[in-house]
Amino acid sequence: MRRLQIVSFTSVFCATVMLALVGYAGTAPESSDPSVHLNYASILFYKGRTLIQAGEKEKGEAVFKEVERELLSAMKLAALDTDAQRRALLDGQSAFLLGEVYFFVFNDRDKAKTSYQEALRYVPDHHGALEALQRFE
Repeated sequence: MRRLQIVSFTSVFCATVMLALVGYAGTAPESSDPSVHLNYASILFYKGRTLIQAGEKEKGEAVFKEVERELLSAMKLAALDTDAQRRALLDGQSAFLLGEVYFFVFNDRDKAKTSYQEALRYVPDHHGALEALQRFE
């Protein structure tokens, strides 16, 4: 139980720091660590969703374009990682999130399906991608 609390606190702390950076700087992180770009994209995802839900569709879509760029950056940087497992997990989750953006925000079903399939190439049991592909049946 204690380990779970520590992990949870650490996750919340990191998310809080990243949210502060997004709110303060509003610019993409300059890092060669693909996980930084993946985390930043995840935070922006919620910012974009909030804007769209508030009726600010154009602003929200602009944020989602930034999400797309960050996820593609994460995948590009992950390709340089020598740890195959870490690289597969980063690429799999990035591809899945790209699929979600293409499907739900940009209504591009072809790109979404391709992204979900790509996620499964990296992480064959990625539950989110498996579930998402059921939308196409």
